[in-house]
Amino acid sequence: TGPFFGQFGTAPPPSFGNMTSVVPRAEYGGNIDNKHLGAGTTLYLPVNVPGGMFSVGDGHAVQGDGEVCVTALETSLIGDMRLTV
Repeated sequence: TGPFFGQFGTAPPPSFGNMTSVVPRAEYGGNIDNKHLGAGTTLYLPVNVPGGMFSVGDGHAVQGDGEVCVTALETSLIGDMRLTV
C-alpha cells in the first residue's frame, strides 16, 4: 500500500468532556492507523458538534498491519479530502 494518514476524526460528543488526545480511537475516529484507508477510500464518521471539527494527520509512508510495536515509517503528507454531511 502507498502512503496514508493514520489519524482521522471528528470532535467527540460534549458528554465525553475535555479531550486532548486522539488516542485511543473511538466511534468519532482517532488514531486509526489502517493502511487500507488510502486514496479513494470512504470513511464514515459521526458529526457530534456543529461544524464537525474534522481533523486528519499522522502521515505514514509505509506500515505493516497496524502499529503493534508502536512503529511505522512516519512522513509528512498533503491530502485532498471531500467531506459530505
